[in-house]
Formats: sequence, structure tokens, C-alpha cells
Amino acid sequence: LEDRRRTQMEVLATLIQKTYRGWRCRTHFRLMKKSQILISAWFRGHNQQKKYQQLKKATIFLQACTRGWEVRKCHRKYFKSNASKTIRNFIISSIIQKYFLSLKNTLPSMSPTDKKWPALPYLFLDKAHQELKRIFCLWKCKKYRETLSNQKKAELEEKLYASELFKDKKAAYASSVPQPFKGMYMDAQRKAKYQKLASSIEGKLLMMDTATKINRKDGKQSPRILIMTNSYFVLADPKSLQIKTLIKMNEIASISMSQRKDGLFALHVVENSSVGPKGDFLLNSDHLVELTTKLHRSILDATQQKIN
Repeated sequence: LEDRRRTQMEVLATLIQKTYRGWRCRTHFRLMKKSQILISAWFRGHNQQKKYQQLKKATIFLQACTRGWEVRKCHRKYFKSNASKTIRNFIISSIIQKYFLSLKNTLPSMSPTDKKWPALPYLFLDKAHQELKRIFCLWKCKKYRETLSNQKKAELEEKLYASELFKDKKAAYASSVPQPFKGMYMDAQRKAKYQKLASSIEGKLLMMDTATKINRKDGKQSPRILIMTNSYFVLADPKSLQIKTLIKMNEIASISMSQRKDGLFALHVVENSSVGPKGDFLLNSDHLVELTTKLHRSILDATQQKIN
């Protein structure tokens, strides 16, 4: 019995080993078969895509050759007669393209005062070169104006107005160009002292400065506080703060001055003015250009007429 049991146990162990080994081999075989199918599918797909791309490229090339041949066949009779024109147009297009690319890399700065411009490389582009220079100057001036505040624009408008009045006419104008128009030339202590006097005068305060009144008879000089609003031109005593002269803007007939660098000017008033028999006024100011510019604009706004 013991021998039979041992024999039967060996048979069963062999059967279990055979069954397990068979299952493991079949599982491994199925896995290898699945992997082989997946690899084959990817390889065939890649191979077919590669063949398709080559076929597509060859087809496009053949189509291009065929279409080119057909076009050349239709237009062959024009080739020799138009060859020079075609070459000329190609050369000109290449030159223009080269010109624009070089111009792009050599543009001057965006400062409105910078008048530099690249040299003209080809004479036949002279008109286009000058027109591009004009357009670029206008464009950078426009960009500069967009960055200005309202106060700065008003100051530049006064400067432009002054140039129309004094350029090439007054020797002192050149030195006044870089100097900003301040309007108020009193220090803080003196400005506070005369502020009450200025507030008693009708109109918007445009300028407050010191000036010298010159007597027409004996040439005697008297210091005065000059206050200008958009309605009145006022001369006051700096000590007593009393108004010595009050002239309406519409009562000023004209302004006279020399062409030299002095600050002398004469105010000519109309007949029957509010100043009475005093007549015209001879004055001296350190800021003649600014003073007469503001005075000229105020008179124009008040009378709608330009004075001499």
C-alpha cells in the first residue's frame, strides 16, 4: 500500500507540473504573439506612411513639372521679347527691397529735433527718399505730441506764436528760444506780497514781472510791477502797491520795438483811452519776447484783430 501511495503521489506531482508548465508556456506564447502583432502593425503603418509621403512628394513634383511645361509651352513665344523687361523688373524689385531693409536698420532717433536722415544710395529713388523723410518727420512729431501734457502744449503754442512774430526780426529772439515762458518771475516772498494786488485785477493772470517805465520827457526810469491778465495791462508801484497805469487790451493800438537785443518797447494806445493824456508808454523788460507774445495774443483775443 505504501508503494502504491508513493507511486500515485509521483503521478499527481508530474500531472501538476505538466499542467502548470503548459499554462505558463501558453501565457508566454500569447503575450509574445500579441507583442509581435503590435510591432508588426506599427512597422507596417510607419512603412506605409513613409511610402505615402514619398508618393505624394513625387506626385506634386510631377504636377509642378507638368503645369510648368504647359505654361512655358503657352507663353514660349513671349519669353525672348519680354526677357529684358522681366530681368529689369526683377533687378529693380531687388534693389528696392534692399533699400527698405537698409533704411529700416539706419533710421534716426525719435527726437523731433533730430534732422538726420540716411544717405541716398540710388539716384532713381530720390523722390521716394525725400517723401519717406517727410513722412517719418511728421510721424515722429505726431508721436512726440501725443506724449505732451496740456500745459506743455500750451507752452509750445506760445513758442510757435513767438517765432511767427520775432524770427529774423528781433536779435533777442534767438536767446529766448531755449528759455521756457514762465509768466511768473517773482520769488515766493514777493509773489505772496503782490498776489492780493493781482487778484483785484479782472481776468486770468498771464504774467507778473518787474519792468522799468521810462519818462518820455527827461528819460527818468521808474521801477514798476508789471501785471498782465487777458483783459488788462497794469503797471503798479512796487512800494506802495498802488496801480499807476491800467490799460484795457482793446485800448492798445500797436507795439513798437527795435531789431536789436535791447528790452525796450513802446505801447501805443488809442485816442480817448482810459489812461487819459498820458499817451504812449516807453518800457524796458528783461523778458521782452515773452511779454510781447502774451500781450499780442491777448489783444488778438480781445479785439479779434491783429495789431502792428
